[in-house]
Amino acid sequence: MLRPLVTSGGGQLPPPLAAYRVQIDRGDGCAVFTIFRGAEPLATSGLAWTQTGADGA
Repeated sequence: MLRPLVTSGGGQLPPPLAAYRVQIDRGDGCAVFTIFRGAEPLATSGLAWTQTGADGA
């Protein structure tokens, strides 16, 4: 369910979560995910899978 969102960089979530969308910003070895309801950001999380990403690339 989430793979298409990750590969496209975000978008609307499928029903029953269609009121929400996710935006994914990628860096070198890292990504930041922000979940929105309408224009309002609800949560932001980050993930690093390399040392470069963990260091803030």
